[in-house]
Amino acid sequence: MRLSERLGHDRAIVRALRPLHTRWLRTRYTHRGMPWEVNGERLRIDPDSRHLVPRRSEVPLFEFLRDGIRPGAVVLDIGSFLGVYAMLAARWAGPSGAVIAFEPSAASYAILTRHLRMNELEARVDARHAAVGARSGRTHLVVFDDEPYRNMVAPVDPGAATVEVDVVTVDQMCATMERRPTWIRMDVQGLEFDVLRGAHDLLRDARGRLTIVAEMHPEQWVPLGIRVADVDGILADMGLRAHCLPGQHDRYEQSSHAILVPL
Repeated sequence: MRLSERLGHDRAIVRALRPLHTRWLRTRYTHRGMPWEVNGERLRIDPDSRHLVPRRSEVPLFEFLRDGIRPGAVVLDIGSFLGVYAMLAARWAGPSGAVIAFEPSAASYAILTRHLRMNELEARVDARHAAVGARSGRTHLVVFDDEPYRNMVAPVDPGAATVEVDVVTVDQMCATMERRPTWIRMDVQGLEFDVLRGAHDLLRDARGRLTIVAEMHPEQWVPLGIRVADVDGILADMGLRAHCLPGQHDRYEQSSHAILVPL
């Protein structure tokens, strides 16, 4: 058998065995989660979600958060997805810290809560099934065929599949908290400025007491009428300045991360 034929044969065997392997993982780990590592941190995850949780991912962001979040930190994890950063933040902040995780997608939220249970972090992470924005109320969440991998709160295109979700603001949450947040990590698919507008009161008094790390999505800013050239000014009006995350070179590149520092 020629090498190309042998490789094709081997790939066919792997494809045939993959469903059997997945069923075995489900049987063994559905309730307690399968062992997994993310950038060297050990977690337990839903076996059906392993393709969505890279073993090595966003290393500059991971290292910045790991090195900065100290015991006692109060962290808002906005756009928590499957809860990986929320769980890591809860570990780094320790029993004296607090984490509130916000996720608007019902599918992602269900996995997030399973992950908290599997890692015995339900008491340390307050998971909220909600989006975070400029004002409280209700909005539309666009869902895609590959949910939970993709979802976003955005202007609705005709024919797009949507569901209604609750929206809260950072200031609304702060009014119910005993301690103010010291960290915000967010990945909100283009609505970074909406989240920040809903944090007006917090930002006004946050100098030196708050670190914000935001995944930036300039491609999603276009339909919202936001130009990259205007972003520094928008942030300055909010009392913020953006810095590059260590290890990155462009604050406003698609899927880059910016550190937003209160002025």
